[in-house]
Amino acid sequence: METAVRLLIALPVLVVALLALPGCPPTTCQADDEATIELGHGISSAFARYTDGQTVTIERASQGGWGFPILIRSVGLEAGADVDAAVVMRTVLEGTETGFWNQFTKLTCDADGGRTPSTLHVGFDPEEYGTLDDFNFLVGEQIDLDVTLTDPSGNTAEVVQTVTLALGAE
Repeated sequence: METAVRLLIALPVLVVALLALPGCPPTTCQADDEATIELGHGISSAFARYTDGQTVTIERASQGGWGFPILIRSVGLEAGADVDAAVVMRTVLEGTETGFWNQFTKLTCDADGGRTPSTLHVGFDPEEYGTLDDFNFLVGEQIDLDVTLTDPSGNTAEVVQTVTLALGAE
């Protein structure tokens, strides 16, 4: 009985203490009129924006084939744990489209209400590029990464980023 009385006395104190805690970060970020995206590299929230012409290294992808990862960070698009954005990515070499991807990615919010970068992989056709030697003619070439994101409400942002290709180790 004495334990029950102590619990009844402590319960209101606990409730007041919990109410005083700061709120959770937003689970969704709302879209605004100035949506933008940036391409870069890094791991998760350690985002480093690509500079114009920055070198990217073609390496063996974890699921086979060859390519390089990119991070996409958005601002001003709808984002949240359950928000899927459509991604259209084209690679362009000397004015010719050399690759096209159309997929979905999650746009999530970080604790500050910003957007957490999404990781995509720029891949190359494994039938055409079976070994690292097949890329020799691309070393030093610049390609444009043309990326468009569209959130579920139809808001879009686009970026074209030029990168320079290099080869990694086999």
